[in-house]
Amino acid sequence: MIDRRKVIVLYWGAASFVVALLVWWAFFFGRQGTLLAERMRAAGVQLDDHQAAALDKAVSESGRMFLSEGGTLCALLLVSMWFVMRTLTRELALERRQKNFLSAITHELRSPIASARLYVESVLLGRADGPKRDRYLQRAMLDLDRLRTRVDDLLETARVNSSKPVLALEPIDLATVARDVVERLTREHAARGARIELATEPDVHVRADMRALDTVLANLVSNAIKYGGKDPRVVVGTGHARSKALLFVRDFGPGLGGADPKRIFEPFVRGDDDDVRAKGGVGLGLYLVRELVTAMDGRVRAEDGLEGGGTRIEIEFARAEAKP
Repeated sequence: MIDRRKVIVLYWGAASFVVALLVWWAFFFGRQGTLLAERMRAAGVQLDDHQAAALDKAVSESGRMFLSEGGTLCALLLVSMWFVMRTLTRELALERRQKNFLSAITHELRSPIASARLYVESVLLGRADGPKRDRYLQRAMLDLDRLRTRVDDLLETARVNSSKPVLALEPIDLATVARDVVERLTREHAARGARIELATEPDVHVRADMRALDTVLANLVSNAIKYGGKDPRVVVGTGHARSKALLFVRDFGPGLGGADPKRIFEPFVRGDDDDVRAKGGVGLGLYLVRELVTAMDGRVRAEDGLEGGGTRIEIEFARAEAKP
């Protein structure tokens, strides 16, 4: 297997050699007229001013032609080398993210399975009765829900990558979807002390796919709760901006942890902060959000470093008329 890092080092060395060679050519041909004149004088050939000027002109024209052709060739070589190096660098970054993904997804799948198995075994062995038994079963259900969410994200991501999502676009009231998702996730995350608030405006209609929009919003809210710090507070809102309809999710946690707001929507990308990496996740949730939003002709962006802390993910759709 080719070591891409060594290939990149070799390309940098080759590029440096080409640049040095071009500089040497320029210096060499710039001195050719003077060198030829000195050699002819040393050989006893005396040149008058007209002959010396003709010699300089001939050497200069030859030098310009050679430098022009050689410079063009060098430029083409450098450009092709730059493209190859950029491709290799991207492959290295993707390979690194994929390794991180495999490590993370192994933990994300095995952890809830092991936890749910432990709770169920305790119940089956009679180690939990009454309220304790109910509590163990509820925790096992939470672990299974977590596992189901991870599997659903993987399957949805695979479907999105294999082909363009086939969506059924229809007029949808964003406030209605936001309210339904908030009610559902409030119940699911009640044990964490999460507080999810609604800040919706009326009559914000868009053309979207109900299932895809639910997936998008559920991913954003769950993500905001996960990284929202202790007793997380999340605000889900809708509104208008010029001729666009807006849907946003805002948390008040520590922020993106060093991640580039423009890159967090790429697959397998997560923050570099230790606290971020300590959380569960594989870096596919926001990528899935971007792909589904794009398939619904929307745009998504992230804002970090907000006053009061936290991150705001905003989705922009074209406004639509309400369903008759």
